[in-house]
Amino acid sequence: MRDSGLVVGLGSHRPSVIQYANDHQWDVDFFMTSWYNLEPISIGNNF
Repeated sequence: MRDSGLVVGLGSHRPSVIQYANDHQWDVDFFMTSWYNLEPISIGNNF
């Protein structure tokens, strides 16, 4: 892909995958992940 002038990235919904790739020095140009608020939502919370 880089030979075509494109960047190489890694995307995941699990931050642990990004951490693993970073810890093992995978040869990527960027990471992309989704971050969620994992705290419980109370009834009537408008946020």
